Amino acid sequence: MIELSDQPDASLSLDAAFADGNQLGKRYTDPTEALELLVTKAGAGTLAADGVPLTVRAAKALPSSD
Repeated sequence: MIELSDQPDASLSLDAAFADGNQLGKRYTDPTEALELLVTKAGAGTLAADGVPLTVRAAKALPSSD
């Protein structure tokens, strides 16, 4: 990780295995659901924890208003 105000080293490149990107406003979680992240700035890289890509968390169903 680098500071938000810093520029990344020009010699760095995105690993193709982690280039699926992420979506602004979506929540991502690990397989155990112990970690949950909310994306506030979209990017080209895949979010991962310990080398395991995070997946988009499904929206919870709202209760019926019948």
